[in-house]
Amino acid sequence: MNGMAGEVFQSGYIIPDLIKRMAGSGAIEARHLNDLLAKLSHFSVDSNIGLNQLAEGPESSLLVLHNLIIRGEPTFIPVDLEKKLAEKLGNFSPSTKEELVGYEFKGDANLMQHCWKALHVIEPRLNRHSQYSAYKNSWENLDSRVEEGFYFNAIPSHLENGHGDFLIQLFQPQRSLDTMVDSDRVRKRMRSNFRTQRADFVLEFPYSMPLKPRGICLEIDGPHHLMEDQQTLDSSRDEATFQSGWHPTVRFPVQQFGNPSHLASFATLQGYLNTPSIQIAKANYTSPLYASAEGRLAMQLVLTPFAIARVQLVLVKSLLSGILRLDAPKWNIAIFEKDVPCGRLAVNNLLETLHQLQLLAGIEPSLPEISLNVFVTKEFEWFSLHEGEKLFPASELATDTTPYDLFIEVATLERALLTPSARLQNAKAYVRARSAFHSGAYLPFLSGNLISWRSIWDGEAVLPREAGVQPLRYFLKNIFRKKDFRPGQIPILDLALRNQSVVGLLPTGGGKSLTYQIAALLQPGHTLVIDPIKSLMKDQVDSLRKMGISRTVYINSSLKGFKERNRAYQSLQNGEALICFVSPERMQMKSFRAHLQSMYEKSRYFAYGVIDEVHCVSEWGHDFRTSYLSLGKNLVEHCKPISGRIALFGLTATASFDVLSDVQRELSGSQSGAAIPDHHIIRHETTNRNEIQFIIDDVKLTEAEIAAVRNHANANNFA
Repeated sequence: MNGMAGEVFQSGYIIPDLIKRMAGSGAIEARHLNDLLAKLSHFSVDSNIGLNQLAEGPESSLLVLHNLIIRGEPTFIPVDLEKKLAEKLGNFSPSTKEELVGYEFKGDANLMQHCWKALHVIEPRLNRHSQYSAYKNSWENLDSRVEEGFYFNAIPSHLENGHGDFLIQLFQPQRSLDTMVDSDRVRKRMRSNFRTQRADFVLEFPYSMPLKPRGICLEIDGPHHLMEDQQTLDSSRDEATFQSGWHPTVRFPVQQFGNPSHLASFATLQGYLNTPSIQIAKANYTSPLYASAEGRLAMQLVLTPFAIARVQLVLVKSLLSGILRLDAPKWNIAIFEKDVPCGRLAVNNLLETLHQLQLLAGIEPSLPEISLNVFVTKEFEWFSLHEGEKLFPASELATDTTPYDLFIEVATLERALLTPSARLQNAKAYVRARSAFHSGAYLPFLSGNLISWRSIWDGEAVLPREAGVQPLRYFLKNIFRKKDFRPGQIPILDLALRNQSVVGLLPTGGGKSLTYQIAALLQPGHTLVIDPIKSLMKDQVDSLRKMGISRTVYINSSLKGFKERNRAYQSLQNGEALICFVSPERMQMKSFRAHLQSMYEKSRYFAYGVIDEVHCVSEWGHDFRTSYLSLGKNLVEHCKPISGRIALFGLTATASFDVLSDVQRELSGSQSGAAIPDHHIIRHETTNRNEIQFIIDDVKLTEAEIAAVRNHANANNFA
């Protein structure tokens, strides 16, 4: 097929307690659920504008907003949105946990099963005839009339007992072979450049089953496939996909169409399709979920959050590319919801987040007037989340002559390609957002000029300004789902958000990590965290993932094999990880410093350097490590912002005056005029932890065991 669909973006929201209960129900495999959610986070975008192009000098707060939306795959829905869904859909009650905000899911097992089914997206209103009509009226072009007949007639006629229309939506035409062969080892052995080659039709299963392949590859072989050179290439391709976890390629020679061998190939293919995910998609196609009350509720619970995230990312991309402008007096926007409700919820929440960013900056809030028209299809008009909204039927799209700045057509059930599209006569820009056939490359986090947010204190005031703390609480609540800050966190954040280095002394469990995490999310740049112990790095990454922030990475010697290490390095270097955790020893490696330099050359800039357990920099500290020496200097030198120098965090639970003196010197980065002043050392008033008890157990070790521990304790095992 020539002229493939546009780019693949990633954004998605989930209701965390609902997903947690689904994963823990015992009826749904948690790994399969996570795979489905990750794939739904990827969606295809077609547009008449360059959504990935940045206008000159983009506003840094918009870069922050972009990064907040893509921070997880998927991430948690903002609590304010969760509240609106809870109020209209029921089945929720406010969280009873003392320090947390959010809602607890109260639905039964039957509703969770409907939610599970709803994640297997398929559009029941499409069939072979409507899709063929859409194809003929589009710019899409399959390679031959033979492929057309195979796709629109043979697949639905010869599979699923002649009821295989739904399979047209699942088979992707002309998928790049490079996206299927994901093993460098296989590529090297095949000695082929798969980036220039495509597979005719590919169906990738939404989640992997034990000992089951990733999916199905179909090839339509014309007469030239009988030539020896072509057969050699075909064998190489087939081996490459098989070695990469796919079913053996099913080939259909055109000269055998209609013969018994042709039908036998379809019988083989039918056997491949007998998997739970395909059969659930078939059930959703023949018995649409929107036809029952419980199905409608399930679709709004699991698909509406994804649709909201898609609309929000498109809006932010439109702002960053200059299609919409913050200084415009008015935006005229139309959103065509092809299935679940999402448009007005997405717009209103995005505007509120922009409002809070303006408050955090200390500027007078000023946003354009919004004129928003939402168009809906008849099957979804009466969904609960539409109650009280002014809606327009989809039939009016053809006659609407309003001069819209932006028209968004959003769908979760449809996949890209071969689906009917709607166009408004006078829309300056239009965007179609639909589910992707498969996951794409991650969108990079955007970095730019660092923001000096307004101080939370006025002059010498003892207490912070409530107007300064309130927007910080908004992000604390909607990102980390916490009610309020703990003692000591706000003063640390106040300095860091103004790009000033800070030393924070908070008790273990007092929330040290949260200070740099929220700062990292509120600046347009990456953060490098120095942790002394490998297990701490993994714990931090796992903890962030549990909060819906999965776009982080750690790099240490526990990563086994070239592929795993290279993936982690590439994730950092390509700007795909917002926060990276490394050991102090790694900062001394020339190869790692080269990666950091490469980031700067690719315009991937840093915002913060964090030294956890910062007391280790001091020879007076109880955990002194020589690799901690010059850490401040190295972070400043190698983690480069777009201009100036990054701010440093030094975090620890306790430190003596001698240790703090060393910490101040180290965090200065050995630069004159960059010393850490005393008032940038933030202490909590007490470090007493009454809830912690210490117990000493006498452990007997043999001489051999003691020797093994000593041999293991070397610098290479920390890196």
